[in-house]
Amino acid sequence: MSELASLWAGIGLLADWQVILMMILGLLFGIITGAIPGFSTPLAISVMLPVTFGMDPLQAIVFLTCIYAGGNFGSSISAILINIPGSPQAIVTGLDGYPMTQQGRGSEALGVAVAASAIGNLIGAIFLILILPLLVKFALSFGPPELFLVGVIGLTIIASLHKSFLKAAIAGMFGVLIGTIGMTDSGAMRGTMGFYELLDGIPLIPALIGLIGFSELFMMLQRTYVAGNATADAAVDKSQSLKQLLLGFATTLRHPITLLRASTIGVLIGGLPGAGATVASVVSYNEGRRYSKNSANFGKGEPEGVINSEAAQ
Repeated sequence: MSELASLWAGIGLLADWQVILMMILGLLFGIITGAIPGFSTPLAISVMLPVTFGMDPLQAIVFLTCIYAGGNFGSSISAILINIPGSPQAIVTGLDGYPMTQQGRGSEALGVAVAASAIGNLIGAIFLILILPLLVKFALSFGPPELFLVGVIGLTIIASLHKSFLKAAIAGMFGVLIGTIGMTDSGAMRGTMGFYELLDGIPLIPALIGLIGFSELFMMLQRTYVAGNATADAAVDKSQSLKQLLLGFATTLRHPITLLRASTIGVLIGGLPGAGATVASVVSYNEGRRYSKNSANFGKGEPEGVINSEAAQ
């Protein structure tokens, strides 16, 4: 009863109008910064951290938490529309989100992403409240062997996402090789080629923008766009976009089992040391493809793929 009373007391604290205002501002800032390639969610939180020094502790915690939640969805906007992930966890979202955009279903993909992200966060929060004590004990039992096994499983899943297992495995091992660049725990320099800027390893965000962003920009430069009646097209596009957005919401609600499974995977993997939203989204996407009736459509514009990725973050 005491735990239930504490839960209701916490909900009561969140009902204050100042806290609700911080929620809205945090979500807006997180979505905007998350949609900017290279402006990651941790960076957004770091930028706004000094602003919270003069805030009430509850308002500050809510503000930063909402930036994180908004950033997770915001990063999928650029991944869906232009195939450039705003942050690493949105890479898997782009596998099906961007093909949907190419098919003229970009607004539907955004609707699926925002609905799956919101419902997934809600389910994840409920799970955390119910199983947090057990999850803490489980996470503390993880040591180097278990973390190594998580890494091996992650590489296996990455390899299974491509049609050619060998090519995907080579790409995964190349990523591991790049990850060895930097300073070891013993203080030895490895693979830096004399550049002290690489002592902390290859920065993830510049690498993502360089490998994914610029390649997509070069592809876009080679495409031909046909101009039409700007006024009429804009009116039609706005009407169609709203319908597709609502269609995306409805599509998400038609997959309750997928939402529940992806959210559960996100909670379990998110509680492990060294794992996070990126690992959770990849594992959820792979498991979703295994159990889906439309597994053959994954990677070709399947809304269920977007649900699996977003609900796990």
